[in-house]
Amino acid sequence: GDAVAIDALGFDETWTCEVTPDDGTEPGTTGTASYETDCYGTDATCPGLSCLDILDTNPDSTDGLHWVTAGGETFEVYCDMTTLGGGWTLVESFNVAFRSDYNRQPFTVDFPRNEDSHNWDDYRLSLDRFMGLVEGRSTRVHARCDPDYDASRDDYFVGDVDMIIASSSGSIGLGGGGTGMFNVSGFIRGYAMNDYDLTWWHDAPHGWHPHFETGAIPASGWSEDAFGWADGDLNPDHPCHQPSGASLWFVR
Repeated sequence: GDAVAIDALGFDETWTCEVTPDDGTEPGTTGTASYETDCYGTDATCPGLSCLDILDTNPDSTDGLHWVTAGGETFEVYCDMTTLGGGWTLVESFNVAFRSDYNRQPFTVDFPRNEDSHNWDDYRLSLDRFMGLVEGRSTRVHARCDPDYDASRDDYFVGDVDMIIASSSGSIGLGGGGTGMFNVSGFIRGYAMNDYDLTWWHDAPHGWHPHFETGAIPASGWSEDAFGWADGDLNPDHPCHQPSGASLWFVR
């Protein structure tokens, strides 16, 4: 029969092919065949759309670098395939030593940092790559203070991805009778975020990196921030603020 081209970004894992002999004397036969999916995301010629897409296609995918196509490019990203259901694509990671570089860089501006050389201390995707991974592909955002989720169970959050693709600032009422905007849950220094009214900032007029201002949480310092801005007091009890820690941001 005719050759069939398989699009790596849109193939079905199984398909049906009807074969009819050239002389037409035999009835056609129908069978199924399976496309090899083990390569999906592991090679530049076989990229996925996101880490979640790769995990959905190959549930045996593991944490590490995988190939994706987004923003008109094919490139490697770090995928967390285990935390909170897996499928998280790393879009940024920076050590507190680099906070002055990142604290005025909302995700709505182009600020690529070592995007082709993954590391935990100074890394961020370009705006084109970031938006390519987010628009129509991601619904949630996750941040924490350590590459190992188990080491950051007291300091992490998950919320709607709109938190980092739109300008938003002010109290979002995570607790104390608030509205629960952005469907946020998580912990800061072991305190459940939904028990407090916290202030969320992203892309305010001054161009602030997204973060929670933690003043409502006990033992907070002056203008202490979590997961991002870090221009006020640093708190040694918050691992994102420790020299060995980092602020990691993922989308899914």
